[in-house]
Amino acid sequence: MSGNKILDGMKGSRKRGRPKVSRDTSFTAQDHESASNTSAIPNATEENQITRTLSWEEELKTLPEVGNRRNIRLETSIDEELFTMCRDSPLTLETLLEGFYIVCKDNPKLMKKVQEEAESRYKQRKRKGQLRRLISQA
Repeated sequence: MSGNKILDGMKGSRKRGRPKVSRDTSFTAQDHESASNTSAIPNATEENQITRTLSWEEELKTLPEVGNRRNIRLETSIDEELFTMCRDSPLTLETLLEGFYIVCKDNPKLMKKVQEEAESRYKQRKRKGQLRRLISQA
């Protein structure tokens, strides 16, 4: 019996009520109505802001669309050189790669040379992955 009293006491201590908090009446419906009436009449600064926003939106439509982020892994020495190049000028790696592509696209001989180098690097990375797998399985 004494065990039940202890359990009942523990259950009762867990069932404490939530504290009573007084309601904040500083913002009433009347205040809300007067605030909405004053905001319905735009002033000159609001009109300037709207005009500015519209011109920004128009300019935004003229700029190229940017795709999703991509995670790329680069050879360590090349990554360091590209990082230095981007740090020393107002570039990001993404805009630098876009610039490289646009220049290569307009020069077929250069594009072919870049593709050959890329294919060679691709084969090297594949072989490196195969060797790592063989070593881990041994």
